[in-house]
Amino acid sequence: MDEHTHNPNQEPGEQIMLPTPHRLTREQLLLTGGTLLTSGLADMAMHGGGTGIVVGLLATFVVARHGGDLLDALVPGRDAARVVDATARVVEAAAPMTAADDEQAVLPKLKRLFRLQSPAPALPQETVDEEELEPMPEREPRQIVGPEADRYDPALHRDCLYLGSLLHPHAGDVLSKRIGLFGVPGSGKSNGLAVFCEALGKLDDIGVPFVLADTEGEAFPLCSRTYLMRPVYAHAGNLSPTNAFQFGQDILEHGYQVILDLQSYADDDEAALVMIELIRGLRAWAEARPNDERATCMFILDEAAIWLPQRENESSLSKERDEQGLTLLARLQRAFFGTVVRRGRKRGIGFLFATQRPADLDKRCISCDWLILFRQTFPNDLNKYAELGVPKDVAQALATGEAWVIDPHGNQGVYQFRRRYSPDNAQSPGLSSLHQHAARWETAAPQSREETVQWAARTALPPMQSLPMKAVPVMEASSVKPVRLSALYQRALDAYEPGMSYRVLGEKIGVGKDKAGDIIQDLKKRGLIANEDEDE
Repeated sequence: MDEHTHNPNQEPGEQIMLPTPHRLTREQLLLTGGTLLTSGLADMAMHGGGTGIVVGLLATFVVARHGGDLLDALVPGRDAARVVDATARVVEAAAPMTAADDEQAVLPKLKRLFRLQSPAPALPQETVDEEELEPMPEREPRQIVGPEADRYDPALHRDCLYLGSLLHPHAGDVLSKRIGLFGVPGSGKSNGLAVFCEALGKLDDIGVPFVLADTEGEAFPLCSRTYLMRPVYAHAGNLSPTNAFQFGQDILEHGYQVILDLQSYADDDEAALVMIELIRGLRAWAEARPNDERATCMFILDEAAIWLPQRENESSLSKERDEQGLTLLARLQRAFFGTVVRRGRKRGIGFLFATQRPADLDKRCISCDWLILFRQTFPNDLNKYAELGVPKDVAQALATGEAWVIDPHGNQGVYQFRRRYSPDNAQSPGLSSLHQHAARWETAAPQSREETVQWAARTALPPMQSLPMKAVPVMEASSVKPVRLSALYQRALDAYEPGMSYRVLGEKIGVGKDKAGDIIQDLKKRGLIANEDEDE
């Protein structure tokens, strides 16, 4: 403004204020000096003479006068407040907000993101009369595995299987289903299997018919009316391949709950034939009736990897073929996977496969509705657990009796199994065995030094060379029952030499180290191999 121009807004007598000189900031001074220096160097280089000097001074003046604007334009965010204010004006002019705008629409969110609009104030909550609300329809509760499951109550969970305080699935979710139960020794697998059988045995005071194929001969304590409604103990003395088909039908006809002692048979081939015929009998009984007259049952195979291995060469069953060209293993596989797995559900036949090493088990056994996974430590089995969705660190950290459970509805989590009611014959002698014999041992031991001397004199053995030789009675050949071995076991017995390692034996007979070790231990139990320390 010209200082001689009259200002209409100026009051009479008011002092005239001269314009404030433009004050340069540090950044503007640097920018102006840089422009002056650059123009001088350019003039020298191009020999611009007076014209170059004039242009340089003019450029320097422009930069000094408008340096702030140039910096704002060249340095983003240098004056954030001005940028925000300018942007807000542009956005508001393009799309003005109204009170009716949805606060969750794209434009309001964009404005709030760039802080162009403050969040809408919270609306006062309306009070609602509870009597005006329509009651939610009540749904019938269903007991399944899941975090919402409450503690077991016999009155409330009558139709459920009591496996643990928080693990009591409804029978409808279990019967006629496929179940896998895996875990290393000491993880609680055997206890979990017994708990499952006890729950089936007394379900709804009726009891579910089942067959527990007991490979190790440890399940006999279950065979009692204390734990089962209609227990039957089947073994080589009363059940053979000849009558197993009829007995399979009787199981469903009379609702038997069978403990099948597979160890009682002379060899694995005979035991496998019994299982094949039993399953055929169960299927025949169901197929002879319409669906609404069939009865559900369970076939439970313990140590399933021994009978249904993933690799055929690890099977202990005979490799001889029948008239249809099938080996005994193939016939056993067809009985399980053709009847129980593929078509058994429609006939009411469910199954449970239990084993220590799921990696060694036929993969068709692992495709289950239920998975009950106890602690695992072997690398191959940990990989198998990981494929099933269980992290390796979790699988190794499970406490005894804890299992990662996956049910048919996709619910999963870690659950603690209850302790079995029946005696546990699978446990190795431990501290309790010492207490059991302590009283007898106490009375047999000398109490004083004198008694110790006398006791040592009474029990001292004569020198080895002075022991009288006794004639060993010779048994008649007719009184000796021949031991029948499978082809694999016979090859192992023929190839074994004292001190031979499991690995070497396995290479000779075409099986893995672990399988060879199992065969050697089994032959020792039968007294066919001397019990000595192996060099593994």
